[in-house]
Amino acid sequence: MSPTSSDFVEVLSDSIFKSLPRSDQRRWAQVYLQGLVATPGKKTIRNIAGEWKSPVEQSLQQFISKSPWEWSPVRQELARFLETNVQRSLAWVIRPLVIEKAGSHSVGVARQFVAQLGRVANCQQAVGIWLVSERAGFPVEWSLILPPPWTTESGLRRRARIPESDGPPTPVQAALHSVSQMVGSWPLEVRPVIMDLNDAEPLETISALIAMNVPFILKVKGSLPVALGSDARRHVDLRSVTADYLIKLLRAQRRPVEWNCPLKGERLVAPLVAQDVLIQPAGGDPVQLQLLGAWPPGGGELPTEFWLSNMVRTPSAQVFRLAKLSDRVTRDFDDFCDPIGIRDFSGRSFRGWHHHATLVAAAHAVAVLVKWADNGAEAGLAPPVERPSVQPATGFMHAPSARPQWLASG
Repeated sequence: MSPTSSDFVEVLSDSIFKSLPRSDQRRWAQVYLQGLVATPGKKTIRNIAGEWKSPVEQSLQQFISKSPWEWSPVRQELARFLETNVQRSLAWVIRPLVIEKAGSHSVGVARQFVAQLGRVANCQQAVGIWLVSERAGFPVEWSLILPPPWTTESGLRRRARIPESDGPPTPVQAALHSVSQMVGSWPLEVRPVIMDLNDAEPLETISALIAMNVPFILKVKGSLPVALGSDARRHVDLRSVTADYLIKLLRAQRRPVEWNCPLKGERLVAPLVAQDVLIQPAGGDPVQLQLLGAWPPGGGELPTEFWLSNMVRTPSAQVFRLAKLSDRVTRDFDDFCDPIGIRDFSGRSFRGWHHHATLVAAAHAVAVLVKWADNGAEAGLAPPVERPSVQPATGFMHAPSARPQWLASG
């Protein structure tokens, strides 16, 4: 018999809500978590409360929007639970989130330019960090971006209970701050950071990640200037070119790379070129990075993706496969995170938004585990054990973690 969502909610609650100081907080956290998983439609507090026979709406409202429990320890315990019991992640994928709104009262809402949309929108912007393997992605950390007037008007800050330390970072700055916190204090082994920089300044991001001693794979524009070091000049007699020009010049060196595409549910093959280049970060010495250029599956006249990585000792095909884990996040966001209700919080409380996002991350994990259990029951198999992963900086191989008995049941 396969475990149910209630089974997974109970096991996960026992593990990740240990930091909540009061028993009533732990109880309401479990109630809200179960509601996110089981309530159909929009996951508002009212709709979640409507699933219970006894009146719970006021208590849930108090727990989410006003109760002063810290969300970061819960997120850390969730990450620890996933890494220990579910899967060893291969990468940390950073994914921006845009929540378009009709009104102006929800915390963080403003008319602002959104790079992902390519236009001005009335919305909230947030950034999530996901623990990702080829099999699944799990969000574990969220940052809410606070544009003016939320950073400049004291009345708004006071009503939304926005901490004084929360300023107006860009999505990329918020993501880098979160990565720094995770590297410094979370109970996790550091994994390569995968990020699409869109229109962000790449040199500042590269400098920040190098300072953290973090492996990274950054999607960049083809117009990015790159320099060729002494080794590279043995192949091409150029000193400074754009990334797209260099990759097109080296197209004769293309090699096919195969990877699992979660968006299409099949294995695809794309031509790939890799070249060591030099980048001059802001205020630092030039650093050697690996530039990848990829053509669409099946080929084409021009490369369509460009990635920069400091994993220069890792084979380019492996770096590319790690980069494409961002597609795993896109798929799992659409299949689990969005339906679970990450966009559904409409309150004015900064604390409430983070509480809701934390419990959505836990509900996302429950939804994935339920699907795995159902599939395992149909096939008579438990979900497969993750293959070993490679630490990019050293090539050290990490053995897969053991799977707990309750997850393997069914």
